[in-house]
Amino acid sequence: MKKYLVAILALLFWGCTIDDLPKYEPFLASISGVELPETLIHGETYAFPVQYIRANSCDVFSGFDHIDNGNEQLIGVINRYYPEVGDCGDGVFNAEIDFEFIVDRNDFYIFKFWQGADENGDPEYLTIEVQVEQ
Repeated sequence: MKKYLVAILALLFWGCTIDDLPKYEPFLASISGVELPETLIHGETYAFPVQYIRANSCDVFSGFDHIDNGNEQLIGVINRYYPEVGDCGDGVFNAEIDFEFIVDRNDFYIFKFWQGADENGDPEYLTIEVQVEQ
């Protein structure tokens, strides 16, 4: 009986390695819109609905790229491509996900949501300034 157990464990262990798993690089998806309040309250937490574009149905949300530069907040949506999801179908697929944000300043924020790059490769942003109340 021990021989069978050892053989089964050996097959499981050597049958698949981490190198066999697919590797899908993350990429930024274009943000098409966001819903922000006119003012924020210091110390509160918000969930901002962020609309973004998926290039096909196999693009899957992977997280946010958020750079906090004091008043300036740079935000991007990170996707990954997973063809195992099914028929990928090219086209424009709109999606929405909430971005959670804690207000820790008491003056204002300039939110810059990544929308893509221009013909020179420079980033383009949807820029919205929001005041903070006490």
